[in-house]
Amino acid sequence: MSGRDDELERRYRHLLRLYPRWYHEQRGPEMLATLLETAGPDTVRPAWREIGPLVLGALRTRLGATVSASPGRLWLSALRVTVLLLTAYATAYALGYALVSAATWRGSPQPWLTAHLDHLVAVLVGTLALVATATGRYRRGLLLVAVLSTVELWIRGWPPFGPHTSEFGAWQEVVLMLLMLPLLRHRPAPTRQPLGWLLAIPFALVLLPNAFSVSYYLGPVTLLAVGVVLLLWSALDARAPVVAAGLLLPPALSLAVMHAGGATGASVLLAGHVGIVVVLAGIGAVRIRQQARL
Repeated sequence: MSGRDDELERRYRHLLRLYPRWYHEQRGPEMLATLLETAGPDTVRPAWREIGPLVLGALRTRLGATVSASPGRLWLSALRVTVLLLTAYATAYALGYALVSAATWRGSPQPWLTAHLDHLVAVLVGTLALVATATGRYRRGLLLVAVLSTVELWIRGWPPFGPHTSEFGAWQEVVLMLLMLPLLRHRPAPTRQPLGWLLAIPFALVLLPNAFSVSYYLGPVTLLAVGVVLLLWSALDARAPVVAAGLLLPPALSLAVMHAGGATGASVLLAGHVGIVVVLAGIGAVRIRQQARL
């Protein structure tokens, strides 16, 4: 092999390292051989028409957006990601209340632990549910989510669904349990790095509406910005609009209850949430069909 061939192979190997390690080990030699075979005799570096698809393919592989999957598998994968994110958000929601109360508590730690044991139990159960779902143990995950819902119901008191903001968590858990049911029958493949999903808890705690937020709902301008970002992201991962629609469904149901109860200002937010849920779900369906044909 000439010096040119050695340099070209080295450059291709660098590009292939963008793929996850497991993918690189399984498909790397085959992909490298194909790239070297199709390279022209005077080629000294990868062409841009090769670099773009390789980088895009690496990102899609790391995101779990398998291009060759059928529409049904992509829908199940999107459903699984939605369940994981909703579980992380429910856990972050309970964690937010526990941290806020700890920051304002002026007594000794022992009474605080007793007074907020329910929030701590919710955080623990939510974390276990996230790990169970990420590892493909969907029955155990559903059971843990049911326990989490029971604990949250205990925290909120009765009635759980009323014309006030606290019913958001209840709708979140109802939607979460309903979305988990199809996973029991049609089991999508679990993630290869299940513990990585635990990072979604602090992410949701900091960036999404929770105990640290000034509002429980995303405003129309924020919704529009999120929608634009997700539309752009759907070019990389067709599941993104579907996942976003699932995440916005609980607050939409919550706002519908508030609107039915006569809450002022709920109608505009309700229309915004429902509209973007429908639009995102429709765009996601189209993108999934397009990606499955690639």
